[in-house]
Amino acid sequence: MEPEQSSTENIEELIARSTLSDSIQINVSGQFESERDAQALADACFAILKLGGAYLDLDGLEGISVADDYLTALASVERGFGNQAIAQPTRDEFGNGFGMTLPIRQEGVMKSYIVLDSRLCRPLVDPESAAYQFAVHTLLHEAAHVHDHAVQYQCFPGFYGSTIPSVCKRSLTEFALSAWDEYIASRLSAPWGTRDYVSSFEDSLVQMIETARQRGNATILEHNEHGDVGRTGTALASIYGSLLTRASYVLGHVEGLGTDLASEAPRWSQLVEQTPWLAPFWAEYRSILSSMYATYGQWTGVDVLNPLKELFQRYLLACGMLLQARPDGECSMYFKRM
Repeated sequence: MEPEQSSTENIEELIARSTLSDSIQINVSGQFESERDAQALADACFAILKLGGAYLDLDGLEGISVADDYLTALASVERGFGNQAIAQPTRDEFGNGFGMTLPIRQEGVMKSYIVLDSRLCRPLVDPESAAYQFAVHTLLHEAAHVHDHAVQYQCFPGFYGSTIPSVCKRSLTEFALSAWDEYIASRLSAPWGTRDYVSSFEDSLVQMIETARQRGNATILEHNEHGDVGRTGTALASIYGSLLTRASYVLGHVEGLGTDLASEAPRWSQLVEQTPWLAPFWAEYRSILSSMYATYGQWTGVDVLNPLKELFQRYLLACGMLLQARPDGECSMYFKRM
């Protein structure tokens, strides 16, 4: 379902080849004037995903929850992995997350489940709404995660739900997966994006770079007072790691459209080139993601993530955080103001 394909004939063709099951469960909860209004939103979500399923593999989508209480909806998803931590959406001074696609396991079979904040989805019932295309894009971005999960389940058998004994390796794997996940979902969903998608990200990305050193050094100074290694490591990972992950959205989007990042996000691109602690890592980051995409679906195991993991370890060191694996599987962290 590309934006320009809207004829009745095309829609019928798309529905016929869609990978989305007609019996998919879409649960809508929250404050609606009537059950009919809630059902209308569920129907709108289904219609968009049905068409999107002609381009994305949505066969593994188990269900969708659209809720006013987004956090509770996330917590209520049965993941099937035992005592796994409750998924937490992105919420910081640079933006909030309104949708998440969770890997789940049901009776030994890996699937995916989408959870959406209803504030994002409500415009889907009104194609004339100014927020309609943004809502469509976000829904299909989450659908693209479903598609990618299916690829990962095939290429990484037994990975989800397993335990990585080394805390350092586990942390670096999470960084690498997060980076890849947002890159590929953004690349696959790019045709449905709004015209101002990149510019809407650029302001926050620029601010993240401009303030990163100040925020990072302040965090390390605070560590000298409280001494909580885990707290400091989490904060630094958020400051520096999330910078690359957030940039993955923009990078995946422009590469999905075949446009030029320097033209689409000129302030961001120029600032990266002028930032010595970031520029070399950014160039390598782009190269690794591009190489992964070139062999997408042909991977033979999680080792494909190793170049990203190694990059994140060197990048965090350049940002003042050394991760060092210990023989007992724990991870020592050392901090230095930069």
